[in-house]
Amino acid sequence: FNGLRIIDVSQPANPAEVGSFSNFRYAHDLQLSGSYVYLANDSGGLQLFDVANPAQPNLLDTKNSAGLAWGVAIDPGRRLIGLADRYGGFYLYRQDGISLKGTVVQANGHGFAGITINSSAGGSAVSDAGGLFIFNEPALGPQILTPTGAGYSFLPASQTVAVPTGLANIQFVVLPEPVQANISNGGGSLSYTATNGVTTTLTVPPGAVSSAVTLVLTPTVVLPPAGHAFAGHAFVLAAYQGGSELPNFSFDLPVSITL
Repeated sequence: FNGLRIIDVSQPANPAEVGSFSNFRYAHDLQLSGSYVYLANDSGGLQLFDVANPAQPNLLDTKNSAGLAWGVAIDPGRRLIGLADRYGGFYLYRQDGISLKGTVVQANGHGFAGITINSSAGGSAVSDAGGLFIFNEPALGPQILTPTGAGYSFLPASQTVAVPTGLANIQFVVLPEPVQANISNGGGSLSYTATNGVTTTLTVPPGAVSSAVTLVLTPTVVLPPAGHAFAGHAFVLAAYQGGSELPNFSFDLPVSITL
């Protein structure tokens, strides 16, 4: 007779209560979907909680029924919630009007269009000119969002979200794919073109390496110093021989970078 209680059973011999929400009703039944709890709460009706932080369950919504909310079932794919009421019959609710939004941006923070975002729960969305993508009426519960685009890599490569509320800020940074080149004692170069159309070229002069190596250049993003803006050109450079990375590799002569 005290609402929702969350118990940590990671140690079965020593279960511990980590959070609760007191509403002075009998909690007859519940269903868990991702980080959301659907609770049949006697005369308190159907209640939806966000338990992403188990220590502080957050009541998101309540639907009252005519009698006593006794049992609950959910169909995440169709966003349906069924509520059995001891005296009032059966109620079927649908969570409409839900959307899952995010952005795809370049390394300089500007939006990027034409990137497809796939959901592990089914469906996809494409970023618009401002980088915005929207899933309308997505499936309920946890799902993985993965961006795809030929010739690009992404940070992060994927994100796990939970519907209905999802994340406050879902964002992917689009970057050119890594490039590589085999460099010998005679020198060489490798380059990539950023999403804003600017080409970065790394030139290795003759004599800069004593034996042949494979250089792999991976575009990335960095946090700018205070008071500055990141222009969108940063990369990680690694050297390999025989398929193994050379962690202490250094050039024998200075190399040049041209933007």
